[in-house]
Amino acid sequence: MGCDLTELEIATQLLAEGADHGAAGRGAEALARFAEVVARFGESPDPQLHERVAMALFNRAAVLAMAGRIDQTEDPLVEIVARFGDSQGVHLRRQVAMALLARARHLAVAHRHGEALAPLREVIARFDGSGDLWHRRWIAESLSRQAGALYALGRADDALAALAEVESRYGTADEAELQHLVAGAIFGRGNLLDLCGREDEADEVFEEVASRYEAAPDEPFRKAVGRARNSLGFRSLIRAKRAWSDERTRRDHLTAARAELDDAMRRCPDDPYVLGNLSYLHHLLGDPEGVSSALLVDALIGGGADLRDAELGDTRRDEVAGVDDAFRDRVAEVWETVGAA
Repeated sequence: MGCDLTELEIATQLLAEGADHGAAGRGAEALARFAEVVARFGESPDPQLHERVAMALFNRAAVLAMAGRIDQTEDPLVEIVARFGDSQGVHLRRQVAMALLARARHLAVAHRHGEALAPLREVIARFDGSGDLWHRRWIAESLSRQAGALYALGRADDALAALAEVESRYGTADEAELQHLVAGAIFGRGNLLDLCGREDEADEVFEEVASRYEAAPDEPFRKAVGRARNSLGFRSLIRAKRAWSDERTRRDHLTAARAELDDAMRRCPDDPYVLGNLSYLHHLLGDPEGVSSALLVDALIGGGADLRDAELGDTRRDEVAGVDDAFRDRVAEVWETVGAA
């Protein structure tokens, strides 16, 4: 680098080089550039260089995470908070919040859910009461992530309370960004109720999402409504299986499922879970249009092994002898092709 560059320009150039190396898959070179920023400018009193150091530490954690070295992301993220946690600068406060959220996310990936709660609570403690949009977004995201951690710890009621708090705090907010998070939290509450076996309550929540955001034009709302319709459609599939011996009732539920899932497909045409449920629906209908396997191919390509396992799990719910066995065979046959691709 030329000797006429300022320290700020050098730090910025190192960050850019590190980002380029990272994008090209050269992780070691990227990590070296970010480490150089911290080593050369970590003790500088210049607030602008503080921002570059924080960025370097955050990017280091990101590169490590992309390489699957989740356990090594902890140190750089903790260092951001330790170095800059008392800063009042807008950009550094943002870096601190992002570091806390990233740390919680990485801990959750490592199934260290109890430890993930601490950084999430710290985000709320740091920014609670602020009217700044970014701060409120971080709090909403922290509450939603808390719900996931709490549920994983077997604390379903606390998880539901965390999601309900997102709505109670920001349900009347004017900003679309906050309403997107509210819609996600309400949908998440429906999912948790379903997982807890509280099906009627879950359906009420999914209906609330669908009716509340039906006409909203933004893509996040469209997806939220589509996911809610997908959940309602799946519930009708389960009801049809429960009433399998009663042909008329079964058909009524399958007709209701098709209406919900077709609507979900219009809103979320690439969602693997919508595609998977449509494949299952057509199978339960006897596949008169011959599309169940084609839909399943697209679903498994998009959703991978997680989707495969979900489809197989669905066949175990209120199982219909012969019918669900045949769908499991269909999943296995398609997966043999898709999984090997």
